[in-house]
Amino acid sequence: MNFKRLALGLALSISITTLGGCYGGPDVPAEVGDTSEEARTSRAWENLVGAWQGDLGVFRGLVFTATPEGAGRHFFADVDSGVRCVRAPCPSEVRIEGVLTATSRALQLRLSDPSVTVPGLLGGYNYTLRGDVLTFTAGGRAVARLRRVASYCAAGDDCAEQRLTTPSCVGVWSCSAARACNWTCITRCATVRCSASTHCVDNGTSARCVPNGPSCAAIRCASGYVCRDTDGVGACVRGVACGTAVCGAGTYCCNPLRSLCAPTGYACIQ
Repeated sequence: MNFKRLALGLALSISITTLGGCYGGPDVPAEVGDTSEEARTSRAWENLVGAWQGDLGVFRGLVFTATPEGAGRHFFADVDSGVRCVRAPCPSEVRIEGVLTATSRALQLRLSDPSVTVPGLLGGYNYTLRGDVLTFTAGGRAVARLRRVASYCAAGDDCAEQRLTTPSCVGVWSCSAARACNWTCITRCATVRCSASTHCVDNGTSARCVPNGPSCAAIRCASGYVCRDTDGVGACVRGVACGTAVCGAGTYCCNPLRSLCAPTGYACIQ
């Protein structure tokens, strides 16, 4: 057995015992037992899926996912280990992962790794869900109260399992100091190395190196020509500037606000 996990589990068990017995052996509701048909067929877990932060009890953060595992759904949580010291290393929390099964009023939490022991914490609970507040009860007493949050994490990897909406860009997850998931867009050019005479251009679908050249800000074109920027390089082309577009031969600028060119002699679509 991993000594570090055993030590954290023992410390957590001791801390729970010192909380006035609130977490000393929760009752296991019959409706979430191994033989309960209701627990096996219930979809009550769908109402619990998401991230929660603790206001009462040892759960600092708890995430119920929609990922199937065993007879239920995967969850992970950070719980107060009860360890308090003045010299590092001194982990004050422990990460646990396991399986959730639930009915409309009771749930069961089981660990995926049996070598991690947190006596008195896991097992069966009755629960109530009122708005964004989730309360666990055991023996008729509230032993944990959590509030729904948009996301919860201890590291960026925790965010991928929460099915969060991301901007339409390549990026990575990170975890803020407030333990919320943040998506940071990165350009493909971050992974491309170009020579001194070229520069990287990300066109939205790929990145490539193109020759360096002057920008339109440094180019003055003759009458009848306008500067057009292509991949960061300006060049004079025959035509008329029309907003961000260039109207070439046989066309005219019919709507500069919409950068819209139209064939000569055709009416302009406004």
